[in-house]
Amino acid sequence: MDHFTDPEYIALGARVAYELGADLIKVYYTGFESFSKVLESVPVPVVIAGGPKGKDAFEMAREALELGAMGVAYGRNVFQADDQTEYVRKLLKTVHG
Repeated sequence: MDHFTDPEYIALGARVAYELGADLIKVYYTGFESFSKVLESVPVPVVIAGGPKGKDAFEMAREALELGAMGVAYGRNVFQADDQTEYVRKLLKTVHG
């Protein structure tokens, strides 16, 4: 594990961003077992980044939202999708039900 994926560092970075005045924090999803620690580190909304290609972005979104994330901020996952329109439809359904 490195600084970019370690939940301790992600939580610390989120806290620093909040202390510097961030109204919203975008972080990498650290996994179902550890993401609550990241969310508990700040009193502002947290959204997740899409992360590396190949991970199931929809499952990550479902888990993060279930744990308390406020949304997702996916870029490459959308722009590099074979069918961007369908990807966004599926993502909207995942986030908003």
